[in-house]
Amino acid sequence: MPQDGELLLTTAKLFCGALTVAVTGPVLEEIARLALTETQFAALRYILLHDMPAPTELADGLGISSAAVTRLADRLERKGLLIRQPDPEDRRTLRLVLTEEGRRIVEQVIEGEQARFDDVIKRLPPSLRDAFETGIKAFLDACLTSPDEIERICLRCGWVHNPGCPGSIAYQRLTGKPMERY
Repeated sequence: MPQDGELLLTTAKLFCGALTVAVTGPVLEEIARLALTETQFAALRYILLHDMPAPTELADGLGISSAAVTRLADRLERKGLLIRQPDPEDRRTLRLVLTEEGRRIVEQVIEGEQARFDDVIKRLPPSLRDAFETGIKAFLDACLTSPDEIERICLRCGWVHNPGCPGSIAYQRLTGKPMERY
């Protein structure tokens, strides 16, 4: 007979699996249907959320090398999803900008992901929705015990950053200052 901790771990793993099946899996299928890799989509999303980043900013945000960003940008440019343009203030620097099609794809995938999540959450009674949110935030608070851990899981949400983000709150609690990079 499993101990309470074992059952809780099993339940947490089932939750992660259910989230993958109901929300994340369909997102990955949509990305593949659009003939994009996960890394290509992550780059497009980062560019959308960070307003014309330089290639070095994209490399930092995705945790990949500058050479990998060059190849990635080449592929996305060939697909007609991004363009590289000179920085208006420093013509030695390039900026990455989504095309209309690139922007449309990212917004479509993000909206679909949110809609799938909302469909699941709506099945919960309001009191359980609140309890779910409280429990998830408490779990994150217990997990996020160092700025490095927060950096590793940060979603790099850029200009849509919500100051109420549990990662941001934990970072400020641990360091005494707001997160500078997202």
